[in-house]
Amino acid sequence: MVGGLGDLEITPSYMVILEGDWTPAVVTSFKIKVPTARDTDIGTGKFDYYPYLILGKHIGKLDLNANLGVDFFGQPDEGPHPDNQFIYDLAGQSLVTDHLQIIAEIFGNSAPSADEDGTFAGSIALEYEMGPHFNIFCAVGYDTGKLFNVRPGFNIPF
Repeated sequence: MVGGLGDLEITPSYMVILEGDWTPAVVTSFKIKVPTARDTDIGTGKFDYYPYLILGKHIGKLDLNANLGVDFFGQPDEGPHPDNQFIYDLAGQSLVTDHLQIIAEIFGNSAPSADEDGTFAGSIALEYEMGPHFNIFCAVGYDTGKLFNVRPGFNIPF
């Protein structure tokens, strides 16, 4: 069993196209993974870089998003060297109350190496707005590796 704190992710984003009547919003993002994990089963000890596009569209009370990008992995000094991956994510979210929303998501990636398959996963989450710049959430997910996970966390929107 592997445990402990993982790596830190920082994701600056910029909206390049505003949503129109028939067109989605387009956001460019650039995720940087900072190697803070102490266990090499959790992290590589190297920086990773993940540029991607986010497409978003409102349809009634439902918000739909699609993320498409490529993850460029920092290569560890020892052990397997993962291939860069194409990553996709499709999500829908809707308000339950003025401060609570539900989010459903499916996501996957291309094969991380020649002897492995890509993955496909799904999750459902609740996110609660504590204030104008602080949200807490908890997501429950399951993937093709038969991994069940619970991910609590927070967002600081601006």
